[in-house]
Formats: sequence, C-alpha cells, structure tokens
Amino acid sequence: MNFTNDGRVEFYKIFNESAPVIKSFKGCISVKLMQATGKTNLLFTLSEWETEIDLENYRKSNFFRETWEQTKKLFEDKAEAWSTTEVI
Repeated sequence: MNFTNDGRVEFYKIFNESAPVIKSFKGCISVKLMQATGKTNLLFTLSEWETEIDLENYRKSNFFRETWEQTKKLFEDKAEAWSTTEVI
C-alpha cells in the first residue's frame, strides 16, 4: 500500500488498533506491518492464516470492510494484494 505522508501516519494508528482484533479472528496465526526499505510510505501487511477459508472469512467480515473503508482513503496509489504459499 502506497500512502500519502499524512495517510501513513494515520494508517499506523489504524493498524495498531486493528492488529489485536485481526489476531483474534479464528485461524489468524500472525499479522505484521512491514515497510519497504528506503520507502517510508510503502507499507505491507503480512498475515498468516491456518487455512484459506479462515482468511476468506476475515475478508468477508464487517470488521474488514469497515477498516478497509478507512484505509483506502489514505492511499497515494491503488493498493495491491497477494496470497502466497510457502514452497520451501
């Protein structure tokens, strides 16, 4: 997610409030906020889930929708998302 300067600061608040709630969702193993090296406004959330179904249930939740509505207003550019699988 590429944020405006003010948006980045606001997102830190949103993330700090949201992370404990996300971690309480069934199947959430961890959730972290990462920053691109040398690019302070380029942030990534990294979450690990027990199953893809657990992740989809979170994505369909009211909590996710409400948090996403707040977050997307803070972007400099359109966000991208990926799901990954560990291969080694």
